[in-house]
Amino acid sequence: MVMMWWWWCCTSVALAYFLVGVNGRMTSVEDDDPYSNLVVKVGLELEDCNIVLTNTMEILQKASEALQNASHGLLAFSGVTVVVPKLLATSCGLPTEVPEVVKMPEAHLILANDHPVFGDQPWTLQSQGCGRAGDLLYMPYTFLRNSSSSFALRGNRVIHEWAKFRWGVFEEYGLKGDPVFPPAYSRIAAYPSTTGGWLPNFCANADLNGRFKEPCHPPDCSFELEREQSATSSLLALPNLVSVTDFCDADSHQFLTPTKQNAQCRGRSVMEILKNHLDFQRSPVIPGDPTWSGDAFDMTYVTYNPEAAGTYVLLMEATSFMSNNKCIERWDLLRATVKQWVMEDILTNSNLGIVTFTSTPSLRQPLTTVSTVSRPTLADALPFSPSSSSSQNVVNALNYVKNYLLLQGGTIILLVNPASLSSSAEAMVTAAGPCAVWPILFPFTSSVNQVNINSFRTLASRTGGQVLKVNDETYSFDSTRRQSLRVQQDLTQHLRRIQVETLKQTSLIPKIQIKKEKLDCDPCNFTLYVGDNVDLTQPVALFFYTHQEPAYVVANNDVPLITYSVTDKVFTVSPRNLKVGNNNIYVGFTVKLEPHLVDVVATKADDGLQVELWSSHDFSFLHLDKPDDPVSLYVRVSKSERPVVGAEVTVGIQGEVSTFDLRLKDNGGGSPDVTGGDGVYSRYWVFAPGNVDACTLMIKVRGTSSSEVVGYTTSTPNTGVVCCGSSIRGDHLPREIFTSNIQYLATQAVVLSEAGQLDVFPPARVTDLYCVPYDGKVILSFTAPGDDLDYGYALEYWVLWAHQSREWKVVQNTTYSVVEGGSVAVVEFAPPICDRQLYYLVRARDTLLQESADSNVAAVTVSCDVVPSHPPPTEPPDFPCSRVGAIWGAFFGGLAAGLIIVASGYFFYFKYYKRSTTPKPRSPQFGHTNVTFSPGSPPDSSSAHSLADIKIIRKVDEPRTTTPVAITAFNRVRSERQLPVPPPSSDATPEDYYENSADDDEFTFEGEYEEPNVTDESLQKSEALYINA
Repeated sequence: MVMMWWWWCCTSVALAYFLVGVNGRMTSVEDDDPYSNLVVKVGLELEDCNIVLTNTMEILQKASEALQNASHGLLAFSGVTVVVPKLLATSCGLPTEVPEVVKMPEAHLILANDHPVFGDQPWTLQSQGCGRAGDLLYMPYTFLRNSSSSFALRGNRVIHEWAKFRWGVFEEYGLKGDPVFPPAYSRIAAYPSTTGGWLPNFCANADLNGRFKEPCHPPDCSFELEREQSATSSLLALPNLVSVTDFCDADSHQFLTPTKQNAQCRGRSVMEILKNHLDFQRSPVIPGDPTWSGDAFDMTYVTYNPEAAGTYVLLMEATSFMSNNKCIERWDLLRATVKQWVMEDILTNSNLGIVTFTSTPSLRQPLTTVSTVSRPTLADALPFSPSSSSSQNVVNALNYVKNYLLLQGGTIILLVNPASLSSSAEAMVTAAGPCAVWPILFPFTSSVNQVNINSFRTLASRTGGQVLKVNDETYSFDSTRRQSLRVQQDLTQHLRRIQVETLKQTSLIPKIQIKKEKLDCDPCNFTLYVGDNVDLTQPVALFFYTHQEPAYVVANNDVPLITYSVTDKVFTVSPRNLKVGNNNIYVGFTVKLEPHLVDVVATKADDGLQVELWSSHDFSFLHLDKPDDPVSLYVRVSKSERPVVGAEVTVGIQGEVSTFDLRLKDNGGGSPDVTGGDGVYSRYWVFAPGNVDACTLMIKVRGTSSSEVVGYTTSTPNTGVVCCGSSIRGDHLPREIFTSNIQYLATQAVVLSEAGQLDVFPPARVTDLYCVPYDGKVILSFTAPGDDLDYGYALEYWVLWAHQSREWKVVQNTTYSVVEGGSVAVVEFAPPICDRQLYYLVRARDTLLQESADSNVAAVTVSCDVVPSHPPPTEPPDFPCSRVGAIWGAFFGGLAAGLIIVASGYFFYFKYYKRSTTPKPRSPQFGHTNVTFSPGSPPDSSSAHSLADIKIIRKVDEPRTTTPVAITAFNRVRSERQLPVPPPSSDATPEDYYENSADDDEFTFEGEYEEPNVTDESLQKSEALYINA
């Protein structure tokens, strides 16, 4: 059993890790098989452990049967591993021989106390869109104890959440108070041939028995279901009905109903999404036994120690390629890096062993518990020079470590030269056994074979690690090339990150890095920001990477500080007079052979605040030029599992010479922020500063006047919010003011490709469109896309409508203002037909006339009997005039008109055409360069279009605010959705590109558009000529 467990640990854990990019978020399911070994983690503070574990087994058995039925015999859970805290082993009745895991695996299901927001109901955190796996599946203890609900219905609910967590589908029901996904919809949406009436907003393959609750104001009407129903689908809509056993498929699915599944998955049914998933393309889990009922799967128990500090083996290549002969000071810096990490960073009570290898491995330091006494011995374990052998065998080295650890697992830090790899990925994975492997590729250059890189990526992804890279940085001195101190700084940062990732499943808190900076000066003055997340009762260490001890270091104009030598080129100092906020640091150096470097490391405050960054893609291999697969960033901010909403969350992207801040949003716009108010802030990442290869990501969280911590601090059954809708709606939940300011270095990202001057990204797809009738008009609201996905400003919005024919036509005479991506846009217009339910969708176009995908569909009916509350202006009185006066008036009027035309032509030539040939500074506010605006000569990579150019191809009317009708209709919605405040003044705004012209502050459109014929080549050419005009 132990061997089986460790075999799983090596494969399943790795998978769960790679399923995400950095910080354990799922983006791939290759090699992951939770059906043969579902991992269930039990949290702390469990009193009636026996009852909960017994019920869990019964519920999972029923869930397995439900899964087998819904997947038509393809999938079922055949084995479950329950990971129990070691301190609960006795109270849970586990036998003493139950094994303890060395490394806590990534769990598929988490059992814990009632959730602060969702109470006693299961909940899945979904940060990404359709078809992408969720982030965690939460099962409250009260749900597992509940005796009023049958095991079968609770098993159905588990599959409901599993479908969201594993396959990236969404709920197929509406929620009261949600304007985007209301609890009712018009009967016409389901049955176009009928008229009138409302239906409950569930995906079902039969009419539902029940009634709407009073008071009812369609579409915000709750529906009371009767116990007896004939519907058999969908588990994503009605998991609590005994009759429901299936998912909606293409035959039973209503693609126009306002559900989150339709909005996110573009009207496709759950089964259509599932059939494209890897799980549904594999062989049946129980081959040869189609009658398997799900009541005979294995339940295995293991324990974990939440206070285990981790077991590491540092496996370092020691071939001649790592020697000083290849690059002066190369091996010296590697030894210094190990010494710095051992002496300053690795936690006490960790277990550390050190092995070097060429064609054969060599044990340099046995597995040793880290302590004050053992640190010096571990720090000096590496030899003063590597081997003279140039032969490398990674498989032998991994095999040696696996056998040395007696198959008990741990974390292998593999420092290896990627250029000389001769082992296959499969052989390395097999050799690693139960160990998580983190390859650090050094020295990394652009000439490294891509096949070798992919082999290391496979090794990391299938064992629970991630590939990290350190570039072969050098500097020149005495006419020789020497290894740069940047190598030591980057290696040390990677070692810190590996420890942080390893300890995520424990209660231990490693130190955090709050600053990383290059100091190309002497003397130097820099600002050190200390956030509320730093424990100032503990030392804050500044590490200076320089070739000679600093002459002085002064913090906040105090007395000079004493520096201590960590290695011969790394010096540390710990100021005692630091304060929360900005601190001034002055440092003088005695010699400068290359730019000085500084890291700042601190102890995290034990305040229950969690801030976590992840990405839709692997941070080590980012491509920022893929419009079909863009990169998204996510930051989750919570306090003791309670989400923090309304905060200002920014990811600082720091390149070699430039930095910019990317403001993330938690507005439920859907692209990319799936759910508003859940404490997960999201944004697309469309370019890197200066086209850099590697950049540092810094998380900044700032409390605002509207930021709050939401949820209960104690277990309160039957008070939770139903998940999830367009945004979390919990007005009854307790709230706590959030005022903290947090800043720390999260990770390093490697950008492999970037769009540069090419505008490859269209506006983002709108997924939260909804509409209301008001004053005889239709008013649409949605989260505005930008020029590049959600970034900057789109050129224009198009509204299309359809009736029962489903033929989409462009709405004429729409009125709206283009707003910044991520803000709320409002469009109003008279309905093409009154007294008929019409469907609407929105497209956006950017300055290159690239169109977004069609939005979700919204429907509304406007009555023909509505009398506008704003009557049209009366006709002006008819004043008589003389014939002579008319003649003179016509003469002077014509003369004035001619002069105006000439002046306008002169003005437009110099203001727009002439200006458009001049390169403009690139701003992240407005996407990438639009080469069509530079007819004179192609711009360089730093130039970008401005809104002055955009005005050439827009129809611009006199600015006016959105009508009082729209403002009145949406004041309530704005407050409910907790929309973000405008960007800070430091960010670029449209006014910066209008030359501060007062009458260019806002565009309001009132144009008539004909539906474009995108296949008409002549039309496309004429549009291009129009742009260049």
